[in-house]
Amino acid sequence: MSNPPLQINAPIVGIVSLPENRNRSLDRQFRVLERRLTRLEDIQLTGQEVNFSFDGVYAEIDEIEDQIDRRCDRLEARFDRLELRIEQRFDELNRKLDLAIASSRHIPERLGGD
Repeated sequence: MSNPPLQINAPIVGIVSLPENRNRSLDRQFRVLERRLTRLEDIQLTGQEVNFSFDGVYAEIDEIEDQIDRRCDRLEARFDRLELRIEQRFDELNRKLDLAIASSRHIPERLGGD
């Protein structure tokens, strides 16, 4: 009796949604790993052969995790730069508004008003 195939479709927590083509690429890589695990379950191997095979699977999983980490780092850097640009724009708008308000207070005086 064989075991049910291992499911590697667990959600990846803490990641901003990736573009569709990247999601498909990661899904494809996980499906390949799942098929390889299923084949390993169906084949009679020695313990040493199983360990060696799983070492390869774990190495591939580590590589995928590294890809995800690099993509997350790039996204974080992009968001940090965007946040800085937005803060700079708000500061610039606030300075301009302060100037406009300060100069509008003097307009009645220049026109001979109160």
